[in-house]
Amino acid sequence: MSISSLGSMPLNTINFSVFNTPVQQTPSKSPETLAFASDGFGTSLTEESAAPDRSQMMKAMQSLSASAETAAPPQEAATSAQTADSADKTAQAAQLEMPGPDATAEDIAVFCNAIAKSSGSVAERTEIITQALTVGINKADTPHTEWAKATPEQLKLYVQETLEHVDAMRQIGQLRGLDFDDHDLEPKTGKFEPRIAQYLALPGREDSVKWSISEHNASPHHATWKNPNASVEDLAESASDMVNAWRMNRRVYNKPSWSWERITDFIDAQFQNNEISSTQREALLQAIPVQMDWEAQYGLPA
Repeated sequence: MSISSLGSMPLNTINFSVFNTPVQQTPSKSPETLAFASDGFGTSLTEESAAPDRSQMMKAMQSLSASAETAAPPQEAATSAQTADSADKTAQAAQLEMPGPDATAEDIAVFCNAIAKSSGSVAERTEIITQALTVGINKADTPHTEWAKATPEQLKLYVQETLEHVDAMRQIGQLRGLDFDDHDLEPKTGKFEPRIAQYLALPGREDSVKWSISEHNASPHHATWKNPNASVEDLAESASDMVNAWRMNRRVYNKPSWSWERITDFIDAQFQNNEISSTQREALLQAIPVQMDWEAQYGLPA
């Protein structure tokens, strides 16, 4: 079986023992109770739905706050020991064709993207992809040899957070009737490309990180956002990407979740300062109720 078919495979049929580079474990943290878990809009949003006005947004925020007390906390992530046990069982399950010790960084990126799209838990996929990326970034080219690469600990947090965002975007795409399955997993520009992950997993904004951001921003959804001729529909993925990122607790970059009020104020300020167009503003406003709908079903990562 070729690696291109791994994306639809459950993790319990994948042998990843070839990636045996040790990964240092970071202490697992119990997720905090979600601040927002419901919304004031309906459970679905069609392509024709109008963007909410300011009064609707305020009502939605009040509804979100009122429901927070009854929100169910997310299921706790698997411990490192449980993940390792699952990994051992996975390795024994089957022997499939995948990158070997001589695999290139590009081969490893394909493998990581396939694992990202598989049916395992975030904890399982994080463990596998972190091990693979640890190997991959040692093989990846670098513009400057003096740039420090991400450590396995930094990679693990980055992989987990990326998976949470990738999963959310796939589900948000389904709510919108659109295909966001390749979001941040695009060939050459995705977040699991070793040459990009080696610096994008770093918490600061050094030149190395800025370089990785620039490389990733060549992805179609980022390029489309900059297209002045793009329609509101064309900008759907880009807008949902931004709104979901604002709402997430970005632990890699130490950026806590934004409130809905901050988000709408920011959009208004950007528009008034001519930093976004009316089309971009409309796309962002249409993405908000979809994000609320998604949070009502899944909550936000802690």
